Amino acid sequence: MTDKFTYVQAKNINIFLVGYVLYSFAFVFNRTSPSYLFIIGNEFLCFLGAIMVTFSLLFTIRSKNTANPFVKIIVALLLIWFYIVAVRSMKVEFDFFKRMLFGGESSLMSYFVPLVVLIPDKLQFLKKSMTAVVVLGMFYFLFLVLFKDNIFKFYGNSVTSERYVFEYCAKWLSVCSGFLILTFSYHSKKIKLFAVAVVVAMLLVAIFRARRALIFMSLVPSLMAIVIYIARSRYRLLAIVGFVFLSVGVTFFSIEAYQSDKGGMFSNLQSRITQDSRSGVEECLINDLTFTDWIIGRGFDGRYFCPNVDENYEVVGYRLMIETDYLMIILKNGTIYLVLLLMVLIPAVFKGVFQSQNILSKAAGCWILFWIICLYPANVFGFSMNYLLVWLSVGICYSNKIRNFPDEVLKDYFLNGNRQAHLNN
Repeated sequence: MTDKFTYVQAKNINIFLVGYVLYSFAFVFNRTSPSYLFIIGNEFLCFLGAIMVTFSLLFTIRSKNTANPFVKIIVALLLIWFYIVAVRSMKVEFDFFKRMLFGGESSLMSYFVPLVVLIPDKLQFLKKSMTAVVVLGMFYFLFLVLFKDNIFKFYGNSVTSERYVFEYCAKWLSVCSGFLILTFSYHSKKIKLFAVAVVVAMLLVAIFRARRALIFMSLVPSLMAIVIYIARSRYRLLAIVGFVFLSVGVTFFSIEAYQSDKGGMFSNLQSRITQDSRSGVEECLINDLTFTDWIIGRGFDGRYFCPNVDENYEVVGYRLMIETDYLMIILKNGTIYLVLLLMVLIPAVFKGVFQSQNILSKAAGCWILFWIICLYPANVFGFSMNYLLVWLSVGICYSNKIRNFPDEVLKDYFLNGNRQAHLNN
């Protein structure tokens, strides 16, 4: 690559990530029920972010020598299927186009995220994305302060827009900090501490709000990071013994805290710990879909009949979404799209975790596995940093060159910015 191309590529990556962060911030802000003027402003920021992402991506991706041929084929098939679904789904209605652009988890922009595997310099892209993750973490703390009255309130089964503010903050701003914990070896102490602070803050609020899926999403990346550390440690036996003692201590402390504070922080969790809030809507969707719907989906505006979902009966008739994400993907895009996704993601996990020589590739494989697991308890498919990191991880896991870089070389690049000649990818 020429110096001019490298400079232009770096500039386009910066524009892409600024647009991504702008969209994420504005999307979450719009879920806080702001005034009309703020809604208009946020939608303008979403539109601006989408434009920045689109054009910078088009000018950055390359078809040659950027990705594994199998990955290119799957990405092409995903895009072809997207256009087929789009033709079936499109409505000449302002509200439809508005929802498709500003919908976040249902945004049309989500379907173009896989194209990031065609960006040539994946390590540079990843390094800059980690900085974007830190910025989103700062926004998370900002939202905790600005909207504490909405976030630190337990809504029970009430269906109001305010009850989902924390969910959007967590899924769009803080969950991605788990990737920083997984790639702990490549960050300064300040970034490590910041990432831990974001994840701990997310965990504590999730416990208070009794959001079981978010508790799970807070803990799993950290547990995966511990497994990676133990597997790579020169003092493996000592690390295992230390982890066992630490786990026992944390378990006893958690049980004691739970028993002594049932009326406080853990009171909401206690009331919902065994509650089944999914079976009803899942049965509604399963009963409503035909065989054809299971194969090709019902399109972007697909709905299923599920009346009286909540105790206050504010959700009646047909629903546009379901909280179980693999079913959400099937509802909108069919089993075909889900199978195509898994065809490229599952081998990536295997390559990253078991066929790599560095922590970065193993962390990438773990992040993809984490996203696949989260398809059941949460909605994780969408135009979010979480999903972007999944496809960046795919690019890393399918790159034989990156998977075989020594950790010392990668640490020197991520920590000191020293790019050795053979690090070009």
